[in-house]
Amino acid sequence: MSRNLNSNTSVTEIDGRWHGPDRDVLVEVKKTSSSRDVRSAFLELAYALSSEPERNEAVLTLVKTRLSTARLSEELEQFRRVVHPTLASRINYLIFSSTTAVQQPKMGGSLELDSEEFQIWLQELVEREEMHGASAGSSMSQRHIVMTSLARLRLHNVGPVTIKALQEFCGVSYPTVAALLRELRVAERLESEGSRGVAVRPLSVDELMELGREHSKQRQSLLFTDPTGFGSPERLLKQLERLQKLDKLPSSILVGGVHGASWYFPELDITSAPRLDLSVSGSALDIAKTLDAGLEIRSQAQQRVVLAVHVTFEPKWGTIADLSDLPRANEIDCLADLIDLGYAREATEFASHIQLNQLPGPL
Repeated sequence: MSRNLNSNTSVTEIDGRWHGPDRDVLVEVKKTSSSRDVRSAFLELAYALSSEPERNEAVLTLVKTRLSTARLSEELEQFRRVVHPTLASRINYLIFSSTTAVQQPKMGGSLELDSEEFQIWLQELVEREEMHGASAGSSMSQRHIVMTSLARLRLHNVGPVTIKALQEFCGVSYPTVAALLRELRVAERLESEGSRGVAVRPLSVDELMELGREHSKQRQSLLFTDPTGFGSPERLLKQLERLQKLDKLPSSILVGGVHGASWYFPELDITSAPRLDLSVSGSALDIAKTLDAGLEIRSQAQQRVVLAVHVTFEPKWGTIADLSDLPRANEIDCLADLIDLGYAREATEFASHIQLNQLPGPL
């Protein structure tokens, strides 16, 4: 099957090329629900096809999209009206609704290619693109990283820090820090600013909740199911602890979610964790497979999630041990997890708890 995973030589880079018996199919994989993204992808494929033999085709493969077949067909029809006729009929779309290893992929769309070999190849390509996205590191904006860091410094009563220290902690440029500080100054959210450094004023519960929601949007997350039905968050947690003791998984993998939030806030009113949440800086897929090789990426909304792996960013705090030596995912990660899980009341109570600086650990 690997013979079909050739890189293309056209000017426009695409994700994959299928070598069929009578034609090649150029494939672009997108995880989006934006019509604008779809139009841009169609245009990219048109550029790629313009340098291809006329027998070859191109297909946009959409993964986990909320766009309907009717809407995509309408977008494709409108696009075909404005491109050259020699290209129009050769551009198609597919909706790919399964990325599991044990299920046949379910597809629907405008491409007419009844080939089991192509379906298997496409499933491999989609899984490879999922892995690439999960291992590409944190996608968080530099502004958000700095804002989250300032909030955590405030929660732990660390005191003012210099702009240079913020740059070093967060790995960002001076203009990034300066621009955020200007915004906070205008909003009157700075408590101190001067030669000793900068600090934000105490955050309200509403501000913490907004930060948690933004954190959830900024990070990359992969959700995993156990097809056997026997997997549980508690079993996975014990397995994680065992593998970390054996140095088969790094100690930098931190437990968040209900487990982590309960460590900060033992009175958290949640009886049992519905899933295990992990905050990591490496490949989410590799970590999940090491933890349990039988886990599969969730492909349908109704599937029960037992593991969520979030690719996030943890600043290099240096000598600020209060922030760097915590045995759980940080407070903002845990807050984002509770919000993701739909525990609005419990997340608000958790935000109220950390807002009062009642944090355990070496403070």
